[in-house]
Amino acid sequence: VGKLLSELIRDSGSQSSGTEQGRWQAELGQVAMELIA
Repeated sequence: VGKLLSELIRDSGSQSSGTEQGRWQAELGQVAMELIA
């Protein structure tokens, strides 16, 4: 799961603007915490 998340974050970083990337990473982090919990 961690590897998949890091790949998603890296891919989103190359596609989106800074603000959009920050929001996307925040949502990914929230999903990751739910998966781990």
